[in-house]
Amino acid sequence: MRTFIAIDLPLDIKDNIYNFLEKCGFYDLKGLTFVKKENFHITVSFLGEQDLTMLLPCLDFISEKRVEYFSTSTNYSLKNIGAFPNLNTPRIFWIGINDKNRNISGFITSIEKELLKIGIISNISKYYIPHITIARNKKNLKFNFGTEIEEELGIFTIKNITLFSSKLTSNGPIYSIVKSF
Repeated sequence: MRTFIAIDLPLDIKDNIYNFLEKCGFYDLKGLTFVKKENFHITVSFLGEQDLTMLLPCLDFISEKRVEYFSTSTNYSLKNIGAFPNLNTPRIFWIGINDKNRNISGFITSIEKELLKIGIISNISKYYIPHITIARNKKNLKFNFGTEIEEELGIFTIKNITLFSSKLTSNGPIYSIVKSF
């Protein structure tokens, strides 16, 4: 089964993102593949094809790491729209997350080190910018946005980490919750 670990977002945050993108005309841009509102999340690690009976017992450490990195009183805000590698030649459009204490980045590095140690992944992300992917530019279209778009889109706390399965279809991926930690 195709799987990944992510920080799922509260429904009101997903709604805020969608409504903002709609209001600013982002969904009118031609040639982009948009992430469906229900699929907005912060990726922790893509695991690829996995046998769940073998995988699930190996992931017990995630709950402990969640408690270690995320206090229920720590708020995270969504801060801007940007793109990788940049806004003029974007491959991925994203919403940035204010991670001033680097808890999300530290959590992801910690999780990936454990996954590497037990052989589930083969390498660790060198540099991670916490973000929510909102669209992909598969046709390598050029844009002229200039600078990142600043907009406050909501504040949330991280309450759990989710293992998702992902089924690829012609209408886009369908994510299902396998387990929450």
